[in-house]
Amino acid sequence: MFGQHPFPDSPLGRSHLVNFVRATDKALREYEFGRVSAADFMAHKDEGRVSPYFKAIDHFESSINATFRALSYCDRLRKLGLPVEFESGESYPRIAG
Repeated sequence: MFGQHPFPDSPLGRSHLVNFVRATDKALREYEFGRVSAADFMAHKDEGRVSPYFKAIDHFESSINATFRALSYCDRLRKLGLPVEFESGESYPRIAG
């Protein structure tokens, strides 16, 4: 999406990009953990087990928080004003440079 060496002249841009990737990865992992815990709760809810329910809530809350952080880093990247271009035939943006 950003090439092999994005933001070569912007340490702040690199920092925001790394944190965007980290937060996005965490959001996806936490959502999957929440989904598995919710499925576990539903499979055993008649047994009176509620701990999977609370685990699911915890994971979904973490996923939402990480998504918010990822979007915040995305906004910071946009505000840096670095030019993003599409070349003919490309389906992803790249940093001009």
